[in-house]
Amino acid sequence: MDLLHISSSDVVAVGSFGKSVGLHGGIKIFLLTDFHEVLSQGARFYLKYHSSLHDIFHISSNVESVRDMFIPFSLRSYNPHSSVVYINEITRREHSDLMRNMKFYSTIEESRNLCELQKDEFFFFDIVGMSVVDDGEMIGNVKDIMQIGNVYYFILSDNFYVPYIDEYVRNIDLDSKTIFTTNAILLKT
Repeated sequence: MDLLHISSSDVVAVGSFGKSVGLHGGIKIFLLTDFHEVLSQGARFYLKYHSSLHDIFHISSNVESVRDMFIPFSLRSYNPHSSVVYINEITRREHSDLMRNMKFYSTIEESRNLCELQKDEFFFFDIVGMSVVDDGEMIGNVKDIMQIGNVYYFILSDNFYVPYIDEYVRNIDLDSKTIFTTNAILLKT
């Protein structure tokens, strides 16, 4: 198998691997996405290259630089009730044990193709970096998004979170890359 050079800015984390399950390479996963439909049979994902995976995935190329190098793999099956996946390339517990705590990724392009957004739904990677304008005044840029309970928060700085609720967020304009809020500046500590 050949490694793929993919810029880290072109991938998004889908989940991380947990403990092995069973003898045939099953792996518990922890999702970092709300779009479970990406975990369909045959779906392709990527692992950041790590030397411990070289023999498992039969890497054919010599690796001089591991920067932005990814190992492709595909899902054989996913059980949403147990959160266990089986990967076509992994058939032994010893191999799935080595993947514990590793994140797996999808490309932004593949994510857009696999996920159908509803009204007022957005990809995190579209929101991060957007400007936030509160009642006409620029108050910052979204650095990250965090979920606490059932509410998502746009993180603007260490102590400045804007909850994604109607009370504060009036509009998200993807074209201008701007989130329009009202009274959000009052939340700054």
